Amino acid sequence: MIVKGGIVDPTTWAVDKETKSCRQILFILKEAPVRETFDLIDHLYKGGRAATYAAVAMWSYLLRHYGLSAKSTDWEIVKSKKNKREQNLQHVAVININDFYKKKAKGKHSNDKILLEEYSEQRHRAIERKITEISPSIIVTGGKVVRKCLAKFSDIKCIAVRPYASVYEYTIGDVQYILLSMPHPNAMIKRSLIYQDLISIISALPQTLTLQPNNTDE
Repeated sequence: MIVKGGIVDPTTWAVDKETKSCRQILFILKEAPVRETFDLIDHLYKGGRAATYAAVAMWSYLLRHYGLSAKSTDWEIVKSKKNKREQNLQHVAVININDFYKKKAKGKHSNDKILLEEYSEQRHRAIERKITEISPSIIVTGGKVVRKCLAKFSDIKCIAVRPYASVYEYTIGDVQYILLSMPHPNAMIKRSLIYQDLISIISALPQTLTLQPNNTDE
């Protein structure tokens, strides 16, 4: 059995009525150690688990609103949006590096070293096909092991690095994606510190958030 990823809400993905922006954000996360009946897309549509998805919702809000006004990127404003997980998560797409149900996981995560070692080229190409199908304007990875898995079989070029946020160019075929490498969403790091790094790095690289989504009609 597989934890299926994809676009959480195709309607809000296609048209962001709130911001009028075209920033379609794909989150690639580590895994979902859950039971067989778990539906990841439905889980996110309903707001997700706070421990993990409060941070994802904040990052989604920031990336969607960046550049609209100075107030829209104020930390206090962004922080307040973590409680609107349902609204923010309905604007994203999600894929897990490890998408298999773990029947005996009991909420425990895999060892990162083992996950990286077992990450196969076959699995990687399947993820790349899914990325191409989703066609995001921005990719965000949660956890270093996720970026390392992607870099195992693809050309990922580092552009800029901060302690908690880094920017890469990720090439699939003849398409270049901007990839933001972030800590695991429920990492024991102050969210304000992660936010400071994220806003710093995207402010220094404005082109990160001016890309048009790859599926935009000419």
